[in-house]
Amino acid sequence: MQVKKLKNKTSRYSLINVICKYITGKKPRIKASDIVNHPEFNKNYHIPGVLIRLQSYPHICYYIDKYLNHLYRFDSYDPELFIESLRLILIQNNITKKDLYYPRYVDNQLKLVKLFREYLDLVRINYNDSDIQSLLFLYNNGIIGEVHVDHLKQTLGYKVSKAKESNDFPSISSESVVSSNQIKNSDEIKQLCQNIKEYIKNREICKKCSLYNNRPVILETNVKSIEKVDVAFIAANPGREEREQDRPLIGKSGQLFRKHILDKLLYQFPNLKYLLTNCILCSTNNTSEIKGVKKVIQNCHSNLINILGLFKPDLIVLIGEHPCRSLNINIKGGITRHNSKIIDNRIVISVHPSYVLRNPNNIKYLDKVYETLHNLISNQISSNKVEEEKTKIEKSDQITEDCILIDIKHFDETVIYIFYDTKEQKKKYRTVEVNFPVYIKSGGYGDCDIIEDSVDFVCYLTNKQRDQLLRILNKKLIETVELFPSY
Repeated sequence: MQVKKLKNKTSRYSLINVICKYITGKKPRIKASDIVNHPEFNKNYHIPGVLIRLQSYPHICYYIDKYLNHLYRFDSYDPELFIESLRLILIQNNITKKDLYYPRYVDNQLKLVKLFREYLDLVRINYNDSDIQSLLFLYNNGIIGEVHVDHLKQTLGYKVSKAKESNDFPSISSESVVSSNQIKNSDEIKQLCQNIKEYIKNREICKKCSLYNNRPVILETNVKSIEKVDVAFIAANPGREEREQDRPLIGKSGQLFRKHILDKLLYQFPNLKYLLTNCILCSTNNTSEIKGVKKVIQNCHSNLINILGLFKPDLIVLIGEHPCRSLNINIKGGITRHNSKIIDNRIVISVHPSYVLRNPNNIKYLDKVYETLHNLISNQISSNKVEEEKTKIEKSDQITEDCILIDIKHFDETVIYIFYDTKEQKKKYRTVEVNFPVYIKSGGYGDCDIIEDSVDFVCYLTNKQRDQLLRILNKKLIETVELFPSY
């Protein structure tokens, strides 16, 4: 068969496919020397790129790692000889090109390579093409998740998917989004509300309140039982519509709030758990009916705290001035001045929707609150996903005596230990937060020994802090050598 000449225009990435075709073909039309002598060939890039396609055959990876590593150490091996050896192994095991693993979405892979390189350059970590291929391998196997990738993008200043800033939310069909108006309290939550009403009826402080004879409206939530929620919205007090339907925030102001904030959040985050309530639980036709509003807020404060204690929200949104007063939040200068303000990374202040009803141009204030909440919830969900991924890895990959440590990778502030289970013949992973101890002993240089079991202080550094410390020490060492060349 006539040998086909390899084109010089073959791209760097396509060359991996050429090598895969060669090592799985019984009668290849090119030679290994043609591949190695190709101007785009780089053994530190292409050899790992080929090996990553063998991840479906851990016994072959294990064989190469155990019996061939001593022949191909670091950069000293002959890539042509390695490719020929790999070809013989695959042919012997009847592995064809179709049997190899090919990462999906090539464009996405190339973007990830660029992202990894930019991040490693930013933190000034020395790396090579093999390290990049290892990171891609971890990504393709779900060890590095989309949450980690989004974190890298944010670190590098790239835009991560944000909320739709368009105000054309009403144009979204009712079939594509569940309106909060359709959500009803479960039987357990209804019983809770009834218990709170009975508590208010028998509470001595409430009996002395000017609103005691008014019907209370307790809360609304989309959780089926008493459990932790993601966000709690606290308004002033129920109105006439709320009293009639026994639901908070259901009148004109409430509908505006649901339309521009709550329903949008439920559309973006379908699994969002929310709570609606008021700082004053008893209803009125309007706020002017509340006599001694400060005293009423104070009397009802413990009721609000008890409700928040049951549902333990991650975020609290205070709608208007009265909820801010209830939680002792200073809004000096007016509520609009503090709109969308974040306090302790947990409390968000919002203008009351009635402010927008009086002047539709003020809708920008609610849009700003929505944008703030979207970002906070996105960050919270990202953090939760990271913890879930770590827990999933720790639970699924039990390291036993049959496991051999084959590699260690640093990613962001996490160390990933890669094991090979000789019994199950598969790789396993364990993630550990970076925590490097640095031991410090007081005294001069002459007081220090190479081995010292007595120290005065110890501190723990992250991976980035450790690299910074090493650079500083290296710089100091070079300066010392230059000052004292005979030292």
